[in-house]
Amino acid sequence: MALAVRECGVSERRACKLLGVERSSYRYEPQPDRNAVLRQELIALARQKPRYGYRRLGVLLERRGHKANPQRLYRLYREEHLAVRRLRRKRLARPEVAVATLQRANQEWFRWTL
Repeated sequence: MALAVRECGVSERRACKLLGVERSSYRYEPQPDRNAVLRQELIALARQKPRYGYRRLGVLLERRGHKANPQRLYRLYREEHLAVRRLRRKRLARPEVAVATLQRANQEWFRWTL
């Protein structure tokens, strides 16, 4: 875009229109991460205490003087992939039980009463 403006002498508005880019997107400058310090502290604590969740880590952060609401902590916790993987329960392999086919109504009930 800047090349078209400098080299061809066209206006920024015309260059954006030719390339199909919004001018607001072209002029956008990203803001610095305001959570950088909190993020680093959270990562450091999570490395020391890997089994702690975001709530418990939040309490430790408060003790260190970092005040952050739980939603922000949870978002940072997820973004940094700090959650401990949950193990799935293994299913027991049960042996096949010989199932008698029922021939009439209440057959099982009668079998136990005899």
